[in-house]
Amino acid sequence: MSALLSWLKPYEWIVWIVCLVLIVGSVWGYGHYEYRQGVASVQIANLKTDLKVTMDSAAVTQKSFTVDVPKIQYIQTQGQTITKQVPVYIHEKDDAACPIPAGFGSLLDAAAQGTPLPNSPSTSQGVAATPASASSR
Repeated sequence: MSALLSWLKPYEWIVWIVCLVLIVGSVWGYGHYEYRQGVASVQIANLKTDLKVTMDSAAVTQKSFTVDVPKIQYIQTQGQTITKQVPVYIHEKDDAACPIPAGFGSLLDAAAQGTPLPNSPSTSQGVAATPASASSR
């Protein structure tokens, strides 16, 4: 082993070691540079994709909004027309001729106020209703 290493003089060893360090450092530096370039290109591709999706979404939203606004205005106009015409179709005489059960008012009030509804007709009307088929058995 000493015969193999003896052919180099001490200053030549230093030159070889410096060259080896420079080669290893250059290869590592180039690899690190290429890695950073790859990461940057992937980030740019992701940003382009995000921008495209955002722009497409904005275009669809704008298109949907411009299409729906006239429909909403049309529906509001038609709703106001129908509301104005309701008294024409339902007269007070017809309304008075339609009987409403006594318990319906309490159920309607409970539903409108958000309170729990009664479980059975007996709590809303005072008397439990018996089915016709139960009395014939």
